[in-house]
Amino acid sequence: MKWNMGWGILLLLIGQSCGEAGKISQQDLEGAWILMEAMREGKPTLALQGTYFVFQGEEVETNFPVSGLERQFELKTNSLYIYGNPDLEFIIESYDGKDLVLITEVQNIAFSLVFAKKTD
Repeated sequence: MKWNMGWGILLLLIGQSCGEAGKISQQDLEGAWILMEAMREGKPTLALQGTYFVFQGEEVETNFPVSGLERQFELKTNSLYIYGNPDLEFIIESYDGKDLVLITEVQNIAFSLVFAKKTD
């Protein structure tokens, strides 16, 4: 019985620590993010070169999928939602403070996008 309880406590602690590490807040995104690498259907693409996000407060300016869009955004669990026409949803695959990896689908085409936080 002790062995099962010990493993249960260990798994609970691991689960909590993983959950905390995966959290990203609005403040974490604040600033400019520049696309470093893009994959389209699993293959490198240069078509999105120059893509950026600039997060400020509850708004984001981006040129994805078209230039000069300022929109409202929201974070939910491991997703980033950008509201507008069209609405965009990105799965946050990873975030470490300086790199942000997003997964999305546009017109049934899968994209993986690696952004680096712009430093001045």
